[in-house]
Amino acid sequence: MTKRKTGVRFSPKEVMRGRQYHGVSGKIADWADHKFEEGILYIRVRFIDKTELCWRITTSILLEEADLSD
Repeated sequence: MTKRKTGVRFSPKEVMRGRQYHGVSGKIADWADHKFEEGILYIRVRFIDKTELCWRITTSILLEEADLSD
């Protein structure tokens, strides 16, 4: 199986309202699994035509503002 990167990035608004994956429309899932390793959640869905949809979900901390004062 060859891994391909889509190069598609989603904004937080797109993630919150949901996103459709047009390439998987009408496909039948063969199996799905998940794994949690080193703070990363991996979710995989394999279809009967041997294609696979994968998600890698991580958490992050974002520093919005920093102040230094006396």
